[in-house]
Amino acid sequence: MAAHIVDLLATQGARPRTEEQVLRSVGQHGLEPGDIRRTLDDLVFTGRVERTRKGAYRLARPEGTVTGRISVTRRGFGFVARPDGPDVYVSAQRMAGAMHGDTVEARLLRTSRWGGDSGEVVHVLERAHETLVGRYEKLGKIGQVVPADARINYCVVVGRHMRSGARTGDMVVVRIDRFPDGRRDPAGEIVQVIGHESDPNIEIEVIVRNHGLRTEFPPEVLEAAAAIPTDVIETDAVADGRRDYRDLLTCTIDGADAKDFDDAISIERDGDKFVLTVHIADVSHYTPLRGPIQQEAAVRGTSVYLVDRVLPMLPERLSNGICSLKPGVDRLAVSVRMIVWAGGSADHGGAKRDGAGGGQAEHLEIGPSIIRSDRRLTYEEVDEWIEKDAYPDETLRTYITDLLDLMHVLDRRRLERGSLEFETVEPQVILDEDGRPLDVKLRVPTPATKIIEEAMILTNETIAGFMHEHRSPMIYRIHDEPDAETIAELGVILDELNYPVKSLAGGDPRVYQAVIRFAHKRPEKLLINQLLLRSMKQAVYCPALSPHFGLASACYTHFTSPIRRYPDLVVHHLLKALLAHGKQAPGELFDDLEGVAELSSLAEREADEAERESETVKICELMQGHLGETFDGIVTGVVSFGLFVQLPNTVEGLVHIRDLTDDYYQHEPERFLLRGERSGRVYRLGQQLRVKLVNVVVGERRLDLLIEGIEPDRGGRRACRT
Repeated sequence: MAAHIVDLLATQGARPRTEEQVLRSVGQHGLEPGDIRRTLDDLVFTGRVERTRKGAYRLARPEGTVTGRISVTRRGFGFVARPDGPDVYVSAQRMAGAMHGDTVEARLLRTSRWGGDSGEVVHVLERAHETLVGRYEKLGKIGQVVPADARINYCVVVGRHMRSGARTGDMVVVRIDRFPDGRRDPAGEIVQVIGHESDPNIEIEVIVRNHGLRTEFPPEVLEAAAAIPTDVIETDAVADGRRDYRDLLTCTIDGADAKDFDDAISIERDGDKFVLTVHIADVSHYTPLRGPIQQEAAVRGTSVYLVDRVLPMLPERLSNGICSLKPGVDRLAVSVRMIVWAGGSADHGGAKRDGAGGGQAEHLEIGPSIIRSDRRLTYEEVDEWIEKDAYPDETLRTYITDLLDLMHVLDRRRLERGSLEFETVEPQVILDEDGRPLDVKLRVPTPATKIIEEAMILTNETIAGFMHEHRSPMIYRIHDEPDAETIAELGVILDELNYPVKSLAGGDPRVYQAVIRFAHKRPEKLLINQLLLRSMKQAVYCPALSPHFGLASACYTHFTSPIRRYPDLVVHHLLKALLAHGKQAPGELFDDLEGVAELSSLAEREADEAERESETVKICELMQGHLGETFDGIVTGVVSFGLFVQLPNTVEGLVHIRDLTDDYYQHEPERFLLRGERSGRVYRLGQQLRVKLVNVVVGERRLDLLIEGIEPDRGGRRACRT
């Protein structure tokens, strides 16, 4: 029995397992639950197994070791993430064959020069990559594949009979047959030639494969989707006790280029009382558990919005068809009807808090519904109506102004309780029909986008509180506080920039708010907001309740986008099970909610990286047409080899240290600056510079810049003394 438990806890990267998971897996061998529990207790007592802070079980780690996913930088060193403390620094020489994304066991060595622990990889427990994407190069009788992902610091050796016809310069997919071990490089076989590096749009194809994104749906998924009706069947409309909201004024508000509409809003107002009804597409009705569509959605985890295409989580027949809340047609939904009172504050004013939700609304009704959207509105037209105070008719005037007033109430209360609201811009690359970049527009929050954002936050909090109140199995969206080391480093940066911040210790979100307000009218505003964002941990999905630091919410989930996010679809299934049973939802709906949460978090991270990378590629392509031009930029990074400068379109370029020819510069990392030895000239974080674009390497996502007025010395290189 102990052997079965240990074997279970050693699989899948030694991920912790709940008691329920252990009982279910080990019980398959005909063992009694009581005996399994007693054996678990014995294993904990003897030290072979340990219990985590969240009550799960994992194999006891040797003293002085950590287990986690390693993130490797372009310069070869990496950091092992651990849930109970700061990341562990691993130098390039101590990787022992680990690659970016692998799950490893690392031995702690000492405190590193980075201020935290350092270590060395002793075992690779789970490989993140079975294949890699890269550029093939012929080297005599053999060849190698240079990975397109600069975080993979190994070239893959390819024998002459393993190249599948690839030529030098081809972008290929290589299967790894022998992984690196610290002594030998990896070796493998080319399984696909994507195209030549000079082919149009080859970089986007590389990104798709590099991140393992799925571009086609399996036949069984398309077959299941084809069997779904294109219109709502009347028997579905009256089944399951659905509320009929077809007579309630309902609109969708999305971007002009949106094709799938998974949320719609109704609002009624009586003085200080708002009744907000948010309708979310009932995707779960058409995706039965363990069916092919649901299983494919679990694998994908999320829709991916690349710069030139969308890779949807669901087949188009659902995402743009029966599940899209189009105007003028009946659609099945899950509706959340809430009351919000205009008076009072975040803690007062008639708002009832559901469970641990910390919400601002009383929920009147939550459940399946049928709706008929009256109109599809766009952010652009709503913003124009608000700005010009000119509406098509009085009905829409009342509808939008009521939503706008409610948005101001909700926004004020969120800020009062400590929620953070960063001032950021997002690049939107405009492409022609052939995928060539034409321009970059910067997207900023607007009243229309804020209306939808506040309505969705409120709905997510309400659902999270409702599920927690009923102690239902659940997936929450959690966001931990920044760790002390990161906060200390941020404090040093803000002090160097003369920001009046006494202390960030304790991670009080109101201190973050004060920094954002102070930066509002300063030229380095976007940089400061980026630094604050980088100082925070990533939000993740988790089956155990924990607060959301960024929103200052005690209980939060993702419920409002089941067309494009798998965790939302899972929450819909759990909610409907709870409503159907009138008590706690059955736990067996999903065998491993912890695994669902973990894989969904990883899929989200992979999608975010792919989306950002695709934007950067197209911006770099666009910048090739601006060689020799000058731009006003701001220093966003100071390193020993130069200055990173962000241009107005958000892309970053590098002023290399060798091109600072007017002096010898010392790097002062503790003050985030370069200082000239003779002149005393300083280049520091947040400084504005006029720079010239002199080189673009799209494949490396690299822009080379020169500071205006400093000519490069092509006869030699200047040194930087750290």
